[in-house]
Amino acid sequence: MPPGGPSTSAPRKRPRWKRRVLFGVPIVTIAAVLTLGGAMTCRPAWYRPASIDYAHLEDDKHAEFDLENRISRGLNRGQPVEIELEEAQVNRWIAARDELWPGDVPSLDPLERPQVSFLDDNRVRLAALVSRGGLRSVVSATFRLAVAGDEVVIEQARLRAGLLPAPRGLVTEVLRRAAPQLHLSEEALRRGIFRVPAEGVWHNGRRRFRITNITIRHGVARVRMEPL
Repeated sequence: MPPGGPSTSAPRKRPRWKRRVLFGVPIVTIAAVLTLGGAMTCRPAWYRPASIDYAHLEDDKHAEFDLENRISRGLNRGQPVEIELEEAQVNRWIAARDELWPGDVPSLDPLERPQVSFLDDNRVRLAALVSRGGLRSVVSATFRLAVAGDEVVIEQARLRAGLLPAPRGLVTEVLRRAAPQLHLSEEALRRGIFRVPAEGVWHNGRRRFRITNITIRHGVARVRMEPL
């Protein structure tokens, strides 16, 4: 024993690398969470939902009325009808849906500020603001459409939440809540492939018709309807 009594050893220092781990991991974790949260809540540059344009509202009403009349006139005369839908016009109709069809518009809850985009390769992108777990994110789903015999096949091609890929479960939840009347099967939701009848009955004149072709290019969708 050294003179002067028992020795007191200095407290052991943690190795430098351990200190870096102890302080670095929480910081990196917080930064990652903030980055992911920011990416999820960031609005993509293409997301610009339309608002009601009261200066063009009457023109939009006339355009919708003229389109319905043209379809009715053609089908009821036994003639095929080619319709062309411009993305900007469709989004103005969506924004003004309560003005165009008062009392006849189903709720889109939980979707806010919906937007439709017509893309190349027969693709349609649907997007809207969705609130979930305290976050508001632009959730988008891109679908590819094709006519196959007596069905229109709608296949999910891309799912996003903000700038990040979205889990299929999130889009499935939104579809269930926003469109319960579609009665989507569990298998269709799981696979992301939906099949709807290509045939229907046009409300004006009760004329049966079939969709025989869908062509979608940047900003424009064309649909051919043939009477049965």
